[in-house]
Amino acid sequence: MDSGTIANIDNSIEKLDSEIAKIRQEINNFQNRRRLLSASLLSSDYVRQRIEQSNSQRDGVVASTSTATVARSVREEVSSLLSNAHKHRETNLHRLAFATTSFPWKDPNPYSDCPNLLGIRIDVSERGGTFAKPYYVLLRREKEDNTTPTSSSSVQRQRRSMALFSIYRHTIPAFIPIEKLAQRYLPQARSIRKRGEADDEIEMLKAKAKTRKQDLSTFVRQLRKEIAAWHVRRDSISWLQERTGVTSENHDGDEGVSEQEETERQQNDHATLLVSLAATSLECRYVRLEWRDGRVGRFKISNAGLVERAVVIGDKGRDKRTETILMGGDRRVETLVGRLLST
Repeated sequence: MDSGTIANIDNSIEKLDSEIAKIRQEINNFQNRRRLLSASLLSSDYVRQRIEQSNSQRDGVVASTSTATVARSVREEVSSLLSNAHKHRETNLHRLAFATTSFPWKDPNPYSDCPNLLGIRIDVSERGGTFAKPYYVLLRREKEDNTTPTSSSSVQRQRRSMALFSIYRHTIPAFIPIEKLAQRYLPQARSIRKRGEADDEIEMLKAKAKTRKQDLSTFVRQLRKEIAAWHVRRDSISWLQERTGVTSENHDGDEGVSEQEETERQQNDHATLLVSLAATSLECRYVRLEWRDGRVGRFKISNAGLVERAVVIGDKGRDKRTETILMGGDRRVETLVGRLLST
């Protein structure tokens, strides 16, 4: 078998692989289209009521033909879709109305000192209308110090009132400052020196006066704010990559280009186009930019979606003009594409 035949076989295999990939893509598009149409129809009150009425009218009919059997199977499938759509709709409404919920939880550890826990669930919506995987925080009550015997009912009431929450387990990403938020909004009581009953009561009152009150609602609200801001920053970077048509890997394909070709490309009319735009870390706080003419920049995104700071460095030092353009206008990330195209 000569080299020409082998080349023809390789070309045929590549064409077949390309056609198979296109067919799979079309099948995926049709499936997504079917899901969209099904969800749109089942979300209509009129269509849902008509299907329910049709099913209720035919419940008592006994099918004896193959057509009736097929119709019954179709009704059962539609009823299942209606039930799933109803549950899905209720879940979405609940997650939209109550983005943060609490629930009691039992610690499965049989040796736990405090098996009764308080669970916090946080739901955040992503770009595209979907919900991210829920985040959970488990809180436990600090164990009271019962080593000092006392018969004073007032001291016991003080101790019960000072039962504080602390973080036991959580699924929050490591770069979210949950520990700092806990120190600020869930401060713990200071240790009390063990003396007599009178001294113990005095120390208890002093500790209560010095210790700030815990604010669980503010802690949860600020925690969800940090998580939502992270999702907004991450979605903003993805949106910028789609609008500009660049990613962090676009510039890797230029390794095989010679220096002469690179110089000619930099001297053309598109020398100011971006070749890379990506976050510098998982926190998505800083974004790194790279232009074809060799300029490299970085800007910071705030929790409100504003460009706080920007630095651009070229062959001749800092590019003040581009920095001003990046931070100009309303400083919103949504209008950053227009400002980038003007550079």
